[in-house]
Amino acid sequence: MTFDNTNKRDILIMVDFPNIDKIKEIQKKYYDIADKIDPHIAVAFPFDSEISDEELYEKLCKVVEKYKPFKITCHGVSTPVGESNYRFLDVVENKDIINNMSDDIYKNIIPEHLEHRDKHNGYFQLHS
Repeated sequence: MTFDNTNKRDILIMVDFPNIDKIKEIQKKYYDIADKIDPHIAVAFPFDSEISDEELYEKLCKVVEKYKPFKITCHGVSTPVGESNYRFLDVVENKDIINNMSDDIYKNIIPEHLEHRDKHNGYFQLHS
């Protein structure tokens, strides 16, 4: 599938799973730009914003500083109902932490894009 997120931003958690090669193979099957970005979990989906890189970084630091390092476990891959270019890792351990972090980012940094969070609530993106 082709993705066009030109001039958009995402906020991602880069993952390092023991079976990362298997995840990369799934990416190659579905995404034409799989060789350009490693597997990740999107905590904010592609959005437009006039906020500067520096201000975004500062705000992100304030949001994530309250989270301690945590482990995630995923099992399976899902496709959301309806038309979608996305494939999602099924997070089975610490999904609540990722949800809370995503909520904090949307509410405190990009509240104008909260509908994107609501649209994909409960899914975490395996996407390139």
